[in-house]
Amino acid sequence: MPTRDELLTVAQELEAAAPPETLAVQIVGSVARGLSDENSDLEIEFFSEELPPLDAIDAFIGTVGGDEIFHYPAPLADGSVWTAFRRQGVWIELGWQKEESAVQAIRSICSGLILDHDRLIIGSTYKDAIDLRRSEALRSAKEALNVYPSGLGRKIVDATLRQWDVALAWEIKGVLAKRNERMPLAQRLVADCQRMTRLIFAVNECWDYDYKWLQAIERSSPKCVDGFARRVDEILELSDCANSIRALHGLLADILDLSRAEAGDQALIERILSHSARMLAVVPR
Repeated sequence: MPTRDELLTVAQELEAAAPPETLAVQIVGSVARGLSDENSDLEIEFFSEELPPLDAIDAFIGTVGGDEIFHYPAPLADGSVWTAFRRQGVWIELGWQKEESAVQAIRSICSGLILDHDRLIIGSTYKDAIDLRRSEALRSAKEALNVYPSGLGRKIVDATLRQWDVALAWEIKGVLAKRNERMPLAQRLVADCQRMTRLIFAVNECWDYDYKWLQAIERSSPKCVDGFARRVDEILELSDCANSIRALHGLLADILDLSRAEAGDQALIERILSHSARMLAVVPR
């Protein structure tokens, strides 16, 4: 499997072959962040004034020796369209985006008014990207990502905590664990782990990342819970559903404690802890 240096070389070859109307090219994802391993693919994004039609994207992929082409069916939150293909045994995800759409997407999240994870993830994607070809408009917009919007972390904390303030939802998790109903329980536990991860981003005033790379997130977050990534794994292991519930209850308490300084409603935190305790009471000891 390719090394990171080999993937960087592939990216440079694609950039050199880019159509003349391409204004900017950047590497994103694990390769850009220095987190790639032998199983990683290459994610690269092209920017132009207009999106090319699919047949033009197919033609470009053909010129660089790509095959096994698959077009993702819907644009991402930033308006980019993505295509996966193989080239010399390497999987590549190629994004294409209108430059103005990218600039507007960056400006919208820098306003501090956007709380949606799928849109805020744009911040870390662009901030960590490796630029192979720059445009002045995109360079200028990306500079704003170096400053996390004032008050955004507090808004995310409060919005995330409100999602947990449903007593019935917590008792249902306890009942599912008691019945060993793993699939519906797993769906709920994944959502809980994602919310806890978002709280770590928020209290550190860090743009949202994808929900993988938890160990890297833990290492890079000055404010975090000890053993966060390992404890998430314990919750999702699910060989013993009751143990997963106990692990959730413990990690949640530590995450809420970490978030107290940013929370606008301390009574809400106490209610969530009470909900979690009622969930715990349902499962066998």
